[in-house]
Amino acid sequence: MQSRLVGLLGVVIALVLASCSPSTPVRQNSTVERFNFSQNPTEMRQQLAGRTAKFDGPGHGTQIEYFHPNGRAYLWYPGNTAAVPSEWKVEAGATSNASAVICFRYPNRSYNPITQQFGGRWECRPSTVFGVGMTALIQGDEFNLSSGRIPRSMPRGAVLSTPQLVNLIGRPIKGEFLYGE
Repeated sequence: MQSRLVGLLGVVIALVLASCSPSTPVRQNSTVERFNFSQNPTEMRQQLAGRTAKFDGPGHGTQIEYFHPNGRAYLWYPGNTAAVPSEWKVEAGATSNASAVICFRYPNRSYNPITQQFGGRWECRPSTVFGVGMTALIQGDEFNLSSGRIPRSMPRGAVLSTPQLVNLIGRPIKGEFLYGE
């Protein structure tokens, strides 16, 4: 049980660390695009509500999270056997010229194996940082994560392309891609 909770917290924290949201892609250099979230909290929330984001990065690998409009989120984390439930919100930054921040609160017993931290408290990231690891944004709850179930266990530490993800779940992705592929 403790091992499962540790895995679940890792999923939650990983998603928080890699979090991002929809908007228009912005070129960082000649070969890399990233989603540029609004710095307005209301607009950033609208960019994420009712959508599923795919995040890829070192350490955790691929993570997928669904952002329910009611402020709940559900993370499909590598190695876990169930979706990690959490809460999410978008707020104004601490100063008048600061960007919006997205905040997550994962369960107390969840554990992030990369940071070696447990959940239970709100953790926030500026909108300008959140989208850095996001590689796709899909309309709706594409993987039915709000059910608490996941399609299959995601390989730990592996970064999966969209075709590899399709192969893992055994079906095409049906939702509209708003960003990425």
